[in-house]
Amino acid sequence: MSNTIKLEASKDDSPVGGKFTYKDEEYTVPQRDDWPIDALEAQEEGRIVAALKELLGDQWTKFRKVGKTAKDLDEFCEAMFAAVDVDPKG
Repeated sequence: MSNTIKLEASKDDSPVGGKFTYKDEEYTVPQRDDWPIDALEAQEEGRIVAALKELLGDQWTKFRKVGKTAKDLDEFCEAMFAAVDVDPKG
């Protein structure tokens, strides 16, 4: 059994946002300009899980079925940031 993780991201300029695939599941997040203030505050305070819950909404449950570790969370965030063309380091 392969442990290879497939990460794909595509920048989408539509108002819907960026679409990306993580572990064979597709996700969509809003473009950075459309992120809710609650998500931005959580990100600023270092509460990454709270920020993701806010951004993903119902998709959070889908991620939690495959996201079990900090490494999973990091890989997921990397794909998400690429999809919306955001530099996670600022």
